[in-house]
Amino acid sequence: MGRPRNWAGISAILFAVSCALPALRSGDGGVVRGWFALAYGWFPMYSAIPWSANVVALLSWFFFALGRFGSARILAVLAAGVAATTWTLYRPADILVAYYLWQASLLALTAAAWLASRRRKPSPARAGLEETEEMLDPVAVSPGTPRSA
Repeated sequence: MGRPRNWAGISAILFAVSCALPALRSGDGGVVRGWFALAYGWFPMYSAIPWSANVVALLSWFFFALGRFGSARILAVLAAGVAATTWTLYRPADILVAYYLWQASLLALTAAAWLASRRRKPSPARAGLEETEEMLDPVAVSPGTPRSA
């Protein structure tokens, strides 16, 4: 399915592209670009909730960079869910291409964190447990053969 860092890069690219494209149709028939929605989306109080997905996504990217992939995954899923509240505030005809790219960037971040959390190296405690299981395996040690130390 790919490397986690590739998905994180795809997420960042999608986010950057969404800032350059039209995000929403305004009430007066104009178009709001993604960068404007990012910079000022928190101001109208009714759109502060979907906008807050940007803060949650930033935290998710931060935890991803620190290697805290479980936390990054939870925050990325939360960010995607919060971003989806946009549908409760705008008519579908008023939601433009940048929104979909923004949402795709959050889903790509979720995929990156999920893949990274699944690739974790086994802990030393787990490695010791596997060695113990191997020593106790009746097939691996037959009577009359010396055990390795």
